[in-house]
Amino acid sequence: MDKKKLIRLTTADISLEGLLEGQLRFLSQYYDVVGVASDTGVLNKVAEREGIRVVNVPMRREISPLQDLRSLRDLYRLFCRERPWCVHANTPKGSLLAMMAAWAARVPHRVYTVTGLRYQGVHGLMRGLLKAMERVTCCCATNVIPEGNGVLHSLKTDHITRKPLRVLHFGNINGKDTRHLSRRQTVADYIQAPYDKVTDEDIDDLRRSWRQKLGFSDDDFVFVFIGRMTNDKGMRELAQAMKHLTERQIVEETERQKEQIGDETERQKEQIGDETERQKEQIVEETERQKEQIVEETERRLGEVERRKGQIGVGKEVMGSVRLLLVGQMEEGDAIPDDVRQFFLHDEAVRYVGLKHDVRPLLLVADALVFPSYREGFPNVPMEAGAMGLASIVTDVNGSNEIIKDGLNGRIIPSPLDKKGHLHDITLALTEAMQWFVLHPAEVRRMADNAPRMIHERYEQRDVWQALLEYYDSLSPNPSTKGVKSRTR
Repeated sequence: MDKKKLIRLTTADISLEGLLEGQLRFLSQYYDVVGVASDTGVLNKVAEREGIRVVNVPMRREISPLQDLRSLRDLYRLFCRERPWCVHANTPKGSLLAMMAAWAARVPHRVYTVTGLRYQGVHGLMRGLLKAMERVTCCCATNVIPEGNGVLHSLKTDHITRKPLRVLHFGNINGKDTRHLSRRQTVADYIQAPYDKVTDEDIDDLRRSWRQKLGFSDDDFVFVFIGRMTNDKGMRELAQAMKHLTERQIVEETERQKEQIGDETERQKEQIGDETERQKEQIVEETERQKEQIVEETERRLGEVERRKGQIGVGKEVMGSVRLLLVGQMEEGDAIPDDVRQFFLHDEAVRYVGLKHDVRPLLLVADALVFPSYREGFPNVPMEAGAMGLASIVTDVNGSNEIIKDGLNGRIIPSPLDKKGHLHDITLALTEAMQWFVLHPAEVRRMADNAPRMIHERYEQRDVWQALLEYYDSLSPNPSTKGVKSRTR
C-alpha cells in the first residue's frame, strides 16, 4: 500500500533544519514526506539528513506583497501537482501562504502549528494587521495545533479562531533528546569515551577547563543567554541588569557627572568674558560650591547603594563575581542599540562567543540561564538548559512559563509586554532575580537538580514524535470540506 503524502512546510529551510531535526526522518517511516521551504543554502542538507524529498519555494519572512503573491501561486501549483493527503505548516508567513494555497487546491488536511504570535510584540496598525493574518491562516486550516497552552489561551482570548484547539503531549514542536542534552553525554562526545565510562570527575575537569578557556574562574557565577541578539529578547534590560550587578552603572554616572561639571565650568568661563576680576571670583566661587554639592550628592548615592547591598548581604566581592556568557548572532533586524552592543562586546564581565551549532559545552560551563524575552511560542533554549542541569530565569510569557515552574526549576519574572503589546521596564525585576541566584547557591542547585527530570518527563523527543504520529492517525479519512467549493483539477 502506498504511503500517504505529507508536506511539511516552513518559511525558510533553516527552520526545517533546526526546528524539525530528526522528526521528518521518523515520519518518513509512515508517510511520503516532502519538505518545502525557501532555500537559503541548507535545503539539500535537510534532504540528506532526513532522507526525504525537498522542494524550494522562495518565500520571505517580512511582508512583501509582490513576492508573497508569487509564493502563493507557486505553492498552489505545487499542491495541485503533488496532491498531498496533508499539508502541515509552521512559522507565520509560510503557514499563511501554505494554508491559503492548500485551501484553494482542496488539500484534504491542512494543519497549522502555531509556534508564536508575532502581533504580541507590537501595537497599533501593525498589531491589527498581524492579527488579521493569523485569523486568515487559522480560517484556511482544517486543524490548528497551538504549540503550548499559553498560545492556546492567546488564540482564544484574542478571538483568533473558534476552531477546536489541542496541544499535543505537553507542548513544543519537536521535543528534546535528553540523552544527547546531558552533561555526561556532552563530555563523552568531547573526550570520545563511552557514555557509561564518564565519571563525575571527568565532567568537573572538562567544565573547569572550558571555563578557564573562556576566562571564568571557579568563583565566578556565570549566567548564559542563548538566542538572537535583538531587542525583543530583552537585551537592553539584560545589559542594564549586568551594569547594576557589576557596579558599572555607578561608575558611568559618576564619570558623566564629572563631565557635566567640567562642561558647565567652561561655559561659565566663556560667559565671564571681559567682566571685572571681582565678578570672575564670584562666579568661580559659585562653580566650586556647585562642584562640592554634586560630589556630596554622588557620595551620598554611593553610600545608599552600599547600604542597600548591606541589607541584602551583597558585598563587592560577590557582585564582582557575576559574569555573562552570550551565545547567538547580533542581527540587523530589531537591532540592539549601539551602546548595548558595545557593552556586550567590550565589558570585562561579558563574554560574547557568537553563534554556535553545539551549545552544550556553553551550557556546561554556565551556572544558570537568563532568558528575558518579550514574547515566545514555546522556546527551545530553556528546555535545553534544563536538560543540561541548569536552573533558569525567564519572563512570564507563553512557553517559558510552561517549561519553568517558579521555585521548582527556575524563577519567573513579570512579562515586559502587557496584553496590548505595550512595553514595561523589567530591569529591576531581572536584576533582583539574578542577584538572588548569586546569593542563594544552594537553592539554585536544588532547582538545577530538578530540571533534567522535569524536561525528560514532559518533553522527551520520542514522546513528542509519537504524539504527533497519533494525531495524524486520528485525522478523518473523509474530512469536512465545509466552505470549500467543489472544483475540478
